[in-house]
Amino acid sequence: MSLAVDASVVVAALVDGGDTGRWAEEVLVADHLVAPHLLPVQRSAASRLGG
Repeated sequence: MSLAVDASVVVAALVDGGDTGRWAEEVLVADHLVAPHLLPVQRSAASRLGG
């Protein structure tokens, strides 16, 4: 099964040291992932906005 992820999961895994960040890290390594082709742009925008 594939999981669809968006930028919020990637940003949480990168910057959140709490429960949400750990959950996001587990999601990102647990399964086959699919993401929108604009994910790098969305991730950059979310990072600039603070999450």
